[in-house]
Amino acid sequence: MELSTTKPGAAGIGVIIRDHLGQPLLTASRVLFHCSDAEEAEAAACLDGVRLTERLPDRAIVLESDCASVVSKVRAAGQDRSLIRVCALRLFYF
Repeated sequence: MELSTTKPGAAGIGVIIRDHLGQPLLTASRVLFHCSDAEEAEAAACLDGVRLTERLPDRAIVLESDCASVVSKVRAAGQDRSLIRVCALRLFYF
């Protein structure tokens, strides 16, 4: 997942889905026009990536992110009370 911010309240996110050899299978990007912070954008990118995997049935997935706070909130989704709680829960139960 990649994140780019250009102005307050907006962010650009990108996702790359790779196979076990590291070869790209799918890519996607979009603009978040109303984004509170980088953590929210990272969580949205993770959720977009997981949703993209629905196009690749019967494949195990490994979600990677360099945002430690999003990873920890996904792992403890039931206990999280932050603004990204809904995203974390969707990732946890995907």
